[in-house]
Amino acid sequence: MVECNNNSPKQRCCILILLQFTLFVSCCTCFIIPPRQRRTNDNFSFHSSILTEKKTLQLLLSTTRDIEEEKVTEKLLAIDNNNNNNNNNNDESSPKKCFWKPSRSNTKWWQERKLLEELKVGQELSGCYLVEDLLTGTTGPKLYFECGVGKINPKSGNWSICNGMLRLSREKISVSRKRTARFRKKNNITLYVSRIQKECGRFEVCATLEDVKKYTSIKPKISVTSLKNGQVVTGEVVKLYPYGAIIDIGANRRGLLHITKVAKLMNKCINKEKGLINSGLEKGAKVRLMVESIEKRRLSLDFTDDVKEDARKELEMVAAQKKMDAAKKNDVSSDNNIQRDDDELAIQGNIGNFQN
Repeated sequence: MVECNNNSPKQRCCILILLQFTLFVSCCTCFIIPPRQRRTNDNFSFHSSILTEKKTLQLLLSTTRDIEEEKVTEKLLAIDNNNNNNNNNNDESSPKKCFWKPSRSNTKWWQERKLLEELKVGQELSGCYLVEDLLTGTTGPKLYFECGVGKINPKSGNWSICNGMLRLSREKISVSRKRTARFRKKNNITLYVSRIQKECGRFEVCATLEDVKKYTSIKPKISVTSLKNGQVVTGEVVKLYPYGAIIDIGANRRGLLHITKVAKLMNKCINKEKGLINSGLEKGAKVRLMVESIEKRRLSLDFTDDVKEDARKELEMVAAQKKMDAAKKNDVSSDNNIQRDDDELAIQGNIGNFQN
């Protein structure tokens, strides 16, 4: 047997030629051997020798092919590894892309979805369409639009859709339904970003740029949890109920000024809404109050200490004035009584003189 090493192609060709030559010589020698000698040697066989030589040739060819295939596969694996490394680097540097259809009627064109972190207030969003409505929400009627915006989960790297929220004015439910029907008929709506909440993964939109300017001019509301007991706040009366007045102090929750606080301050009974209005708490009035307590996100308000002190002094002055008025009335009535007694005595004296 001839050993096959990892030689050059020229050496392999030489080895193959040498093997073919040896095979030819062995075949010739087998024909030269006399028949008697061939019969006497039981272990020798002409056909077996030819088969062994063929096997060696096949083994040599298979080994050379295997070597070449191994080299090719090594090159392919190296190329695949390079491609995988490049893909991994690209994935780490740039996020995956996500696409959406700007219009429900158009099924041909797709556009790349925008990231929520890249939005700006006042940015124009075209091709929007209505996907959901919430007309009976506790914070007012709202509409949700598909605007081609989304966010990426940092753990999984998957996209999630972020719909733009449009707030409607607090009107009758019939008016809100009509506006919703008009939006639902349109497929290509242009909206403008008015507010972005990256931590919550939400954003709000407006129908016009003027609405965006009005919305951005409003002061941002503070959290109720950031308020402390005894903190002085200023607010506006927005609603009146039989049990008290609802005050807007610029927080995400409105506060309650209970009617008992007003009655205690005024030192008299307050007759529901009429009594609150007579006390100066009509709708739209500006008031200066302090935080009494915050329990279960319920904000209770009370009058400040200086207001209570001023009210106490005013009540004392009113009480003193009443006492003075009562004393004057008593003095006047006593003088009147004395004058009346004098008149009666004079009349009686005149009557006695007349009788005499």
